[in-house]
Amino acid sequence: MLDPDARIRYHARATLYARGHTDLAPRGYRDALAPAAVPDATAIGALGGLADLGSARDVPRILDFTAHPKARVRAEAWRALGILAPEEVSRRTDRLAADLSNEVRRHLPAPPAD
Repeated sequence: MLDPDARIRYHARATLYARGHTDLAPRGYRDALAPAAVPDATAIGALGGLADLGSARDVPRILDFTAHPKARVRAEAWRALGILAPEEVSRRTDRLAADLSNEVRRHLPAPPAD
């Protein structure tokens, strides 16, 4: 469930759901992000999982990862925010635009159409 690859996470969740464990996925992702120090691969997988199954209650913890030292983790955090709380991304556009990583900046919202 915590694999950085979305296809593997999906397969793991489908297997759990088929076995009747329908409440484990969101809780598992939240629990994985709970410690102060989370391994990078775990953070990427859990943030990706929350992007799929999370809710507005996950936004504060996801925001913590937008300042992570690794660009790949920051990018996944911004992607999750864009899905769960696009208004949060809009409020922080300056911060996102200032990131040195193209991988992170690609999550900037598109400018409004004229």
